[in-house]
Amino acid sequence: MESSKTNDHIKSSWICGIRKKSSFITLENADLIVQQADDYLESLVNDKAFSGSILLARNNQILLIKGYGCSEYGCQEKNTSQTIFRIGSVTKPFTAIMILKLHEKKQLNLNNKLSLYYPDYPHSNQITIKYLLSNTSGIEDYTEMETFERKCQEDLTIDQLIDTFKNEPLKFKPGSKYSYSNSNYILLGLIIEKVTGKSYETNLREFILEPCCMNDTGYECDNNPILNTKHNQRACGYICSTDSNSFDTCRFINMSTVRSAGGIYSTIEDLYRLDRYLYGEKLLNNHTKKIMFKPVKEHYALGWEVERLKHRRIKQQHTGEIFGFYSCLARFPKDNACIIILTNLEGISVHDILDSLTDILFQEK
Repeated sequence: MESSKTNDHIKSSWICGIRKKSSFITLENADLIVQQADDYLESLVNDKAFSGSILLARNNQILLIKGYGCSEYGCQEKNTSQTIFRIGSVTKPFTAIMILKLHEKKQLNLNNKLSLYYPDYPHSNQITIKYLLSNTSGIEDYTEMETFERKCQEDLTIDQLIDTFKNEPLKFKPGSKYSYSNSNYILLGLIIEKVTGKSYETNLREFILEPCCMNDTGYECDNNPILNTKHNQRACGYICSTDSNSFDTCRFINMSTVRSAGGIYSTIEDLYRLDRYLYGEKLLNNHTKKIMFKPVKEHYALGWEVERLKHRRIKQQHTGEIFGFYSCLARFPKDNACIIILTNLEGISVHDILDSLTDILFQEK
């Protein structure tokens, strides 16, 4: 079975974050990559500039999978490869995959108008599902509005959340420009529920989590049993104190205010399983994946940022940020490579860390 191979690969290649010698490792400079990456990350931890878990993989082999810093500084509980983090906007690829699966199953069309699912939404007859997926709808990002600092602490239904932005004027003609907006993915979550007649969490589990054996991933907006039974596995979010010598607990956010735009939690091991399954056709067929990873405006495709790097290398990624947490899932399909960064420390630059780890992973011989 495909799922057992994926699980066995993760389990058998690693003991306590140290790469086992194996005939499967073909990179001549694998040890150098691991040493440089580990030294770099440990230096960040010493400078109180990183706390989290990291996975580096290339040529279908995990090179580094390790936790750094603490998941809970009060009791000095260490981060591990199985620590659960909020992943913020890395939720968006999950939402996009579910929409595209419904498109693949002909339960919706990407050119369908929002008015088909939400006729009362202003300008809904001008906005397509594809515009929502590609952040080209022109809808205002509710998390950038002045009211969000207050609203993010409230327990909101999806209709109440949509009411916070539905009457804002469009920023531009739908489809004409790119502008990142969490509001788009809140509406996509609503569409998933209306099309299937099931909750977002149920669809997430049936479409992605169960097929990919992602047992430590879930949707925090619901009373998910994973968080109840694995409380000690969960990271707390922190922010550096003003004197930078200690960490303070981050601001509170009610997860009902982020939902299908940022409400998922996961581990580096589970996100690597998602990466692995995206190479096959169990989640989406190859034609649908070409649609998903094709940029629409600027660098943004359908739920993914796609960037061309040197040496004709393609990077498919999404980053996330939510109070006390930063995240990144970056895929390099030409090299069968992946970098996953999950942190529980607010104020760090996940983009700088990603750039540094990318340079280390793809250093020339």
